[in-house]
Amino acid sequence: MALTLAQVDEIAAHLRAVPALVDRLEERSVDTYEAALRWFHAAEAMLQRTRQPVVAQLASLRSLLVQAGRGQPVPEVELTGRPTRRKLRDGAVQYAIARASEALMGAIQPRLDQLEEADRLARQISAVLTVKGHVAACTAAAPDHATRVACLERR
Repeated sequence: MALTLAQVDEIAAHLRAVPALVDRLEERSVDTYEAALRWFHAAEAMLQRTRQPVVAQLASLRSLLVQAGRGQPVPEVELTGRPTRRKLRDGAVQYAIARASEALMGAIQPRLDQLEEADRLARQISAVLTVKGHVAACTAAAPDHATRVACLERR
């Protein structure tokens, strides 16, 4: 399903919260695990609303977090030293956030490419209309924006 611009913005805004989670990991904050779970729940809810199949990937990554939270080792995470519950949780959070970020970027990247192409075309069209004098003619003839756009569409 194609994402709307608002949905792409919502997912991108959710991705912008990842640095804060990484900062918590770096600071060895005691609530990193809970914050990551909240982030995953919010991401899953957002993806459910937009009917994106990538929600399944995020749910499986969240299950790894739950597994680590219960003290069970996560096969994808390598630990050094004695495996404490804290190490298990932090390792799982790091792994899950990295994979989730990749999955979310993969979900919006095709749409971002389309939007970039549309922006490039709009700039080219605007430049051509300006060079040909249509923008100046329509600006002088029409006092408001909607009328100017209609004038440019007729040309």
